[in-house]
Amino acid sequence: MPTVPDPTTTASPTPSSSSTAELSGPLDMDYYLTEGLEGVKRQRYGGGDSFKKAIQSRIDELLSVDSKAGQYVVFSSVQQSNIAYINHMRDTDYKGLRFLFLYNEKALIVKVMSQIVHGLAQGQLMDILRVEIATMGLRNALVNVGGVRFEGRQSSKEADCAMKPGLFRRHPTDWPTLVFECGVAESWRRLRADACWWFENSHQEVKIVLVLKVSKADRKIKLEQWEMATGPNPQVTQGHPDPTKTSLTRTQKITITAPLGSGAVATAPFTLNFKKVFLRDPVPAKGEKDIVFSKEDLQALATHVWDYA
Repeated sequence: MPTVPDPTTTASPTPSSSSTAELSGPLDMDYYLTEGLEGVKRQRYGGGDSFKKAIQSRIDELLSVDSKAGQYVVFSSVQQSNIAYINHMRDTDYKGLRFLFLYNEKALIVKVMSQIVHGLAQGQLMDILRVEIATMGLRNALVNVGGVRFEGRQSSKEADCAMKPGLFRRHPTDWPTLVFECGVAESWRRLRADACWWFENSHQEVKIVLVLKVSKADRKIKLEQWEMATGPNPQVTQGHPDPTKTSLTRTQKITITAPLGSGAVATAPFTLNFKKVFLRDPVPAKGEKDIVFSKEDLQALATHVWDYA
């Protein structure tokens, strides 16, 4: 397989006018049913055979050369009584699916993860995280709950991957503190809608969502960090007199590219707040600190993806 030159990394390490975006809320279910899904036809759920046919068709499209197919399939008329059977089909034949189920709308939004770059990028990012926390003696402090389903308000959702501190969140239904939402073909808007669901439905028990997108066409990997952040309230009114407000904010973004020429230029690392991940303050005497994805880490991630994709 051909080896690409060292990737170029560009980053915005802290919130600024150019790197901070806010999503207003609360949001209704129509937002999750439509945002970033323009052009995705809703298919009426008609049982196992039609479900498998629709999923397999989308997988085949995604695996085709120069595919521009989206990663989502939307089913209507899905009853809660259908979900157990749909889960069985997924667990048996299509383990690379993630579900968002909107109860009142009877809509099942299926995210198809079939391209190798998707798994490579997510896996490499997880590996970097494990190495970083292992150097602090915290190898087993974070529990990887994978794609477990979490119950929200009139909806339920599965992450691509999620982690929580075992010391403070021991119960199986406890929310994760760190969630990964990854994509290849879908729009940023859809990934951000996925991120929004975690904060809105967990009552801010989820602290960080990492949004990762891999583009094979232009060999770019984009990574964003979303958090609830407090900042100045630009619209102070009699009804909302507080000078500050807390809202869902993109606090970091970084783009890793594979240039035609050699060499690499990096401006900043990518940092996760220790307390938000582990729900306690770090102990510097034990080597505990914020989790840092260094320039070299991110470049290695990109090289790994493009070497094997």
